[in-house]
Parts: sequence; structure tokens; C-alpha cells
Amino acid sequence: MQNETDGLLHYLFHNRNVLRTVDHRRLLELCRELEFPDPETPSHDPYYGIRGWRSTMRVEPEHGELYSLIHKAHLKIMPKIYGHYHPYLPTDCYDKYS
Repeated sequence: MQNETDGLLHYLFHNRNVLRTVDHRRLLELCRELEFPDPETPSHDPYYGIRGWRSTMRVEPEHGELYSLIHKAHLKIMPKIYGHYHPYLPTDCYDKYS
């Protein structure tokens, strides 16, 4: 019988060099300096079944360099993600995975 972890590994993909080293280091530096909003009380019925406290914020163009680096990474990695996972994405509730 296959181990459940081995089964999950089938769906994990690693993509290297999404950002140049200098951009990657700068993004990590900016994230370390970022002040996140106060944590929110978790929903009693979270969408993905996630438990615990979390802080979220939308990164907007007004965030300048942080936004630019994240946007650059997304432009490069999203086609790869869709390529890896396209066969597994449901067509009836795609918004959940977008």
C-alpha cells in the first residue's frame, strides 16, 4: 500500500530561479521589514479548513518595489503552475483554485 505522503509528493513541484538572486534577496528583505496588520479572528467555517490566527493584506501597486517583485515572480511562475496542475484542476469550481 502506498504511503499517503508519497501520494502527496506526486503533486508537489519545485521551480528554481523564478527570480534572479538579487531580486529574491531583496524580496525577502522587504518581507522581513513589512508590518502586517493585526491578526484576524479565524472564521468558524474557514474556506480551506485552515485553523489558527492569521494576518493578511493585499499587496497593491502602491507598495512599490514589493509589489513589483511579487508581480515579476507571478508572471514567471503562474504559467508553470498551470502547466503542472492543469490536469488536476476541477472545471466546475475553478475560482477556488485561481
